[in-house]
Amino acid sequence: MKVKLEIDDTFAFLQSKLPDLKKHTIYADNARPESISFMKRRGLSIKPVQKGKGSIEDGIAYIRSFDQVIIHERCIHTINEFLNYSYKEDPRSGDITNIIVDKDNHCIDALRYALERSMKRIGCNYENWDMEALATL
Repeated sequence: MKVKLEIDDTFAFLQSKLPDLKKHTIYADNARPESISFMKRRGLSIKPVQKGKGSIEDGIAYIRSFDQVIIHERCIHTINEFLNYSYKEDPRSGDITNIIVDKDNHCIDALRYALERSMKRIGCNYENWDMEALATL
């Protein structure tokens, strides 16, 4: 993980960590088309994910549907994100809501992006799921 990495330095950094990067397709946050364009010009196969309304909740529900999620012990940031992922608390009642706290979730976001095509292929649509019940799993 690299903090405050300039866009001009991104490709070289990734290439140094992942030498076979050009052999794979990358799925990236569609909120940064200029970054996707920059990486394409460097020869990467990079595509924007099709985020939309409910995509965070759908992705989390999909991940939670697995029997288990195995995270390598070296993936400290991912482990911390999974341990600390939470839903907002209603300030008046103290009840847990179905609103996901959007904080410290970069690794989980990347996982959702990677799984997006798989979710679409099997036709996942969690719009009618009881998210409060899922939050207690």
